[in-house]
Amino acid sequence: MTTAITGQCHCGGVKWSATLSHKVELNCHCTMCRSLNGADYSSWLVIPSKQFTLLSGKELISEYQATDQFSKGFCSKCGSTVHCVNNDKFPRHVYLAKGNITSKYTKRPDIQVYTQDKAAWVTLDDSISVYDI
Repeated sequence: MTTAITGQCHCGGVKWSATLSHKVELNCHCTMCRSLNGADYSSWLVIPSKQFTLLSGKELISEYQATDQFSKGFCSKCGSTVHCVNNDKFPRHVYLAKGNITSKYTKRPDIQVYTQDKAAWVTLDDSISVYDI
């Protein structure tokens, strides 16, 4: 069964849609995700790139190349993450920030990764499997 979801940046200038199924849904506690997003951890929905469609705002997307394998696309107007690409872990896939999903979506993460790098004040959710990378 194919499910469609939609999302947008904070200001609404960039809008996207995606079809699911997904590769994996995860909470990432790595220092790079925490730093790039200014949060305790990042919640991502990882889907094949061909299932992602940019609906509007392409001209607003700026890209930051964090490493030779990882890039972040974000809205140049409001700074919201639009998507990330991690060619090391998931080639030909995009990471969608779950916080930007605007349609009804209730699925919980499949796994937590880089938990050894978690912020000291974070308590892990024992109901979500830990995958050691």
